[in-house]
Amino acid sequence: MHKDHITLHDAQRQVGKGWHELLLEAYRNKPKRVVIVEVKEKWGGLRITPSMADMAYYDLLDEIENRSLTICEVCGKPGKPTEPRGWIKTLCPEHAEAYAKGETLWE
Repeated sequence: MHKDHITLHDAQRQVGKGWHELLLEAYRNKPKRVVIVEVKEKWGGLRITPSMADMAYYDLLDEIENRSLTICEVCGKPGKPTEPRGWIKTLCPEHAEAYAKGETLWE
């Protein structure tokens, strides 16, 4: 069955636990008629794509996406985009070091 929207539970499985609070904020503030059609990490940041929405909601999503570039996707601590292995990830120093060594970041 094709799904035309992404539930919060599905969205949380698309990105690391460190960004789950950002997703929760996006879903709690989502207008009733709006559905989320895509959630992903791109260029080290959280990307949330809604169906048609008003500018206020798009502005909120832009702000959330910008904040994701300052939060470790793995643990939620302060982080910054890093690219030690050719793939940009927003990570805290601890997880950036582990990522650079090739360690698995997610369970």
